[in-house]
Amino acid sequence: MTRVCLTQRGFTLIELLIVVAIIGVLAAIAVPNFMNAMNRAKISRAQHDLKTLASALEMYRIDHGNFPYVQDQGGVEWQMPVGFPPNHERGPAGLTTPVAYLNGPLYDPFLRSDLEMDNAGNPWLGYERCGFGYDMFGQFAPIKPVRVPVDANGTLEGTAPDYNESDPRLVPREYVVYSVGPDMNHRVLNPDGSILVRSRFSKLNRYDPSNGLYSQGNIVRFPGGQTFP
Repeated sequence: MTRVCLTQRGFTLIELLIVVAIIGVLAAIAVPNFMNAMNRAKISRAQHDLKTLASALEMYRIDHGNFPYVQDQGGVEWQMPVGFPPNHERGPAGLTTPVAYLNGPLYDPFLRSDLEMDNAGNPWLGYERCGFGYDMFGQFAPIKPVRVPVDANGTLEGTAPDYNESDPRLVPREYVVYSVGPDMNHRVLNPDGSILVRSRFSKLNRYDPSNGLYSQGNIVRFPGGQTFP
């Protein structure tokens, strides 16, 4: 009777290191591509939802002769109007009540859930307009026109830093809708955290994918369909 002796052989340390190195290389290639794909999807979603929001605003104006009110968030941000304004006897309601121009508020895709806010405490897409509105205490208050820095030719290429009623480079717009973009900040900051550009609509504060998928700047849509990017 012949005995067959089977010996078990494990992996050597070198073989394991090679496998780990290969997995690391594959991960280094796959993870950035996956993150970039997610970022591109959010950019596309933001552009689509901004178009939807702009369409709802235009339908609202057809019915009411003007765009809906805005709600001041402590003088920092404007909130998309969905229901009745604080003192709704002063005018019509928002985009969801009593007429459903939107089924609900449109959340900014770069604010990953309705529990995650931007630096102004607002999880929704941004909306600013000329006309009237209500402050954070529900009191009626006049609102400065939405002004967008432009160059001498009026091509929206200006870089003026902030609102200035006497600056001819700042021209009024009926409204602007925007997403905070990949940097999740509606302003452009210096490396030390100080504010470089206060205006949310300056050329210096418009997202441009040619600067990198995660560059600073807002994704912006103006009346008439003009968008950045």
